[in-house]
Amino acid sequence: MGEVTVLLRQWQEGDQAALSPLTELVYEDLRRRASMLVSRSSGLAISLEPPELVNECFLKLTASESRGDWRDRAHFLAVAARAMRQILVDQFRYQSAGMRAGQQVTLQTDHLGQDTSSDLFELDRALERLAELDSTLADLVEMKFFAGMSIAELALATGRSEPTVKRQWRAARVWLARYFDEQHDG
Repeated sequence: MGEVTVLLRQWQEGDQAALSPLTELVYEDLRRRASMLVSRSSGLAISLEPPELVNECFLKLTASESRGDWRDRAHFLAVAARAMRQILVDQFRYQSAGMRAGQQVTLQTDHLGQDTSSDLFELDRALERLAELDSTLADLVEMKFFAGMSIAELALATGRSEPTVKRQWRAARVWLARYFDEQHDG
């Protein structure tokens, strides 16, 4: 059992002193992942810098009642991915409310297997639709896109083998490609 897992369990059991060393262990990793997310989202009017996104994520996670469900570091990263998605979508909604009508704000999705860009709402809608069809695939996309998790990390987080995760990741990318093609053609 890794140090992060031990600290997560201590914190879940009510040991508030475990939060500080836990934060130190995972903060830099989350900041690096947030930096990658923000750089991939260069077309998106994100006003949060990576450290701010991580801080917002930590606030959301430490206030969350779901912290009692965290099994290990990989599961924590999966929950952090969902929190980052929610923070960015909420921020985008807030910013969009003040934008001029017709202004295009985009999010690059080429690393998901797309050659085009998509706005954050469209990606969020795609993930919601995919979750209705296959929540496992939607969770993989969320963890891969918003937390930048590797195949090995995804396998740990989901309890599946790496070959299974690779196969599911390919299936998710194919589904997303079709979804975005239909949205842009229709």
